[in-house]
Amino acid sequence: ETGAMVKKHDTAVGKQLLVNYCFGHGQSKLLLCPMTNSVLINHCSTRKVGEGQCGDKGPNAKIRWATSWDHATSEWLEKSMEEIEAETKLGRRGLSMEVIATRDIAAGQEIFIDYGEEWEMAWEKHVKEWKPPQSSVDYMPVASVMSSEDFRTLDEEATNPYPPNVQPVCFFDQCSQEEYGNEEEESMDGKIFKSTLGVNSGEHSLYPCDIIEKSSDDFFIVR
Repeated sequence: ETGAMVKKHDTAVGKQLLVNYCFGHGQSKLLLCPMTNSVLINHCSTRKVGEGQCGDKGPNAKIRWATSWDHATSEWLEKSMEEIEAETKLGRRGLSMEVIATRDIAAGQEIFIDYGEEWEMAWEKHVKEWKPPQSSVDYMPVASVMSSEDFRTLDEEATNPYPPNVQPVCFFDQCSQEEYGNEEEESMDGKIFKSTLGVNSGEHSLYPCDIIEKSSDDFFIVR
């Protein structure tokens, strides 16, 4: 009711690659985890030509400390770790970063930055050594669901359910809510959504959904 966060217990219930969305340096104890969509910018480097989605040109942007628009950043960069810790405990902030283009970026073109060689090596090691948790015998990579288009109706799930790590979701076009109407917007019963992720226009959000019927190979009736 008060909006305050409450810690229920100290037992870890699992692990996630949180640090994969944070910024750090091998010679610093400081780890920054921005609360903005800048953490979603994908990696690309010229060290591995042809890999990723940015082609052979490498990244088209980079991250740097904030410039004149945030005067607190230059002041905080002179503080010790102890001073920064004391400031953050008081709810203060002072370190900002900015994304800047390193070459021309066309409208609609994806932005890429170079995460660094150490991250590249760590990620390759993770991909090579990662194994599903022992407790998840029926674990199914979501990528395999998408590549095989293993989209199951409710009737199919009754006899062949997805493992616990898979949640079917649908894209819902917020810009088309007037077309659907308020009641239909909430339930989405009987509305047809394309089975692939090839959404081309408008603002879209993901909602948990169930497939009621496959009307064709590419279109489903969902709830």
